[in-house]
Amino acid sequence: MSSVAELVPERFAELIRPAINRVQRSVRDRALTAGSAGLPRRYGMPSARLVDELRYVLPRGPLPTTAFPLAARYEPAEVVQGQVDALVSGGWLVPAAAGLVLGDRTAAYLDDLHALHAEATAVWTGDLSELLDLVGTLLAAGTATGGAAYAVFAPPHERPSDPPGIVLFNRLAALRYHRSDAHVAAWAARGLTTEQVAALPADAPLRQEIEADTNRRSAPPYEALSPSRRLRFLAGLATLS
Repeated sequence: MSSVAELVPERFAELIRPAINRVQRSVRDRALTAGSAGLPRRYGMPSARLVDELRYVLPRGPLPTTAFPLAARYEPAEVVQGQVDALVSGGWLVPAAAGLVLGDRTAAYLDDLHALHAEATAVWTGDLSELLDLVGTLLAAGTATGGAAYAVFAPPHERPSDPPGIVLFNRLAALRYHRSDAHVAAWAARGLTTEQVAALPADAPLRQEIEADTNRRSAPPYEALSPSRRLRFLAGLATLS
């Protein structure tokens, strides 16, 4: 193999995962430094992590209650349901005909979180247009093979006034759910539960088998990019994190 550009989609799916994760983590870390850690306390919001994960989904409109566990797949369903119940009882989420919608305080909270993420992504001073186009292509390609979570999270809600950095940050976050669905399918095919998968050591043969299957299942969207565009996508992400 002479270059990354020659990587097949399955291998590329394995390689791009940590690159996307690094970008996501770097934005969250900068937002924490800028004050996002104190936002839930300032608003008095319970279960802020769940709301944060759904930040680009909830503004779209009513969200079915069955969608919430998809945002926290390693947590027991009853724990997630307890978090949702607390948000509803506090008026943070409001029942509607088709599910749950944002309460006024949650909308204000997400506006403040959005501003912090905008500040955190403002350090990306270069032209993001190619990366935005590449991720947009991948999001569209993923609809054919994405699962339950991908159907909820992709494409992310985008406001006309969103700066390019915010759009890219949220598109990358949504793209990760294609792999999340692939991972669930890989462990379910082996008859495992979430708890059993979480307990598997990183070097366990079964864990490695599941990860390899996850790479295979998460590869199809990358077939939409030519080898040279895959290389540019990976290189572009490296400049961000």
